[in-house]
Amino acid sequence: QLVDQVVSAVNIDAHCELIKDKWRRREWIAIARRMTLQGYDLATPWTQVVSEGEAQLYQFLTTEQSQKGIQHISEYCHREMDRIAEAEAGGQIVKALSTGFWDLDALTHGAPEEELIIIAGRPAMGKTSFVLRLARNVAAHRPVAVFSLEMSGDRLARRLWSAESRITPGHLAQSPNLREPAIAGIGQVAGMNIWIGEFNTEIEAICTNARRLAAEQGQLGAIAIDYLGLIDLPAAGNEASALGKITRRMKLLAVELKTTIFLLHQLSRAPESRTNKRPQLSDLRDSGKIEQDADQVLFMYRDEYYHPDTPDRGIAEIIVAKNRNGPIGTVKLLFEPQFTDFKNVARWSG
Repeated sequence: QLVDQVVSAVNIDAHCELIKDKWRRREWIAIARRMTLQGYDLATPWTQVVSEGEAQLYQFLTTEQSQKGIQHISEYCHREMDRIAEAEAGGQIVKALSTGFWDLDALTHGAPEEELIIIAGRPAMGKTSFVLRLARNVAAHRPVAVFSLEMSGDRLARRLWSAESRITPGHLAQSPNLREPAIAGIGQVAGMNIWIGEFNTEIEAICTNARRLAAEQGQLGAIAIDYLGLIDLPAAGNEASALGKITRRMKLLAVELKTTIFLLHQLSRAPESRTNKRPQLSDLRDSGKIEQDADQVLFMYRDEYYHPDTPDRGIAEIIVAKNRNGPIGTVKLLFEPQFTDFKNVARWSG
């Protein structure tokens, strides 16, 4: 009826743009009103006010849609057909970046978008070193944010250039002739697309900084957080419930920013009481929400830590105990403690 009542539809595009412009402005005003009300709510912590406000603005600016609502299944099928067409043209059906570890990529499809990956283990298994290697590998394709809640940015940078130059800081102090290759390694690390946030343990601050970096740099390849136990717990009935709130926020952040989040977690002493010290999902029993929210659960285990005479000296096991979109299994990597670095066993063995 509308088409019949106009003389010409020649300006229909301009009219559509006017309608969209009015809608955008109404949405913007609605967001501003909500943010104003939150600002007056003194019962809400300031960091939460800022984080929730930025989340609303980020979602609006990136999607121009405050709520996705409910969609017919055909909409999702159309997107799947687009992904298949993209894969035929040389892309991927599951959008993921390589972890740099071939066997792990084969098992988990790499680092898929919108996934929360828990990397857990007992102390001294190499969790921080492993996630730094993942960050280096992913940063070759997209920006990576590393939030270190335990270790300073200086120490992280030192680990990175030591692994890159194959020189330990101790050897550098004893051999001045290593200064030049060490500087070359530092230069290589300085050029990596890695951003470090240190010692900020508030979940809202982590989310806010991640959103700002995504807005400045474009889509993030990954976010690494070291580690879950150091994040300030929100008010909740008990610790398990509070940890569950954090992992849920991390999962929602991964979906919001369309990135992968690597969240490190330090296990309790439960594996120490068993003959087989390898971690298992039941070790997350006291925090079952962690297992529930995670798309993948990777346990780290080094047999030589418990058995110095093991034939697997220098080998680290990455136990894929949960994989929402694929199989589970164990991947073996070479661990180089002097450089706190990991490598593919196949490449190392030639």
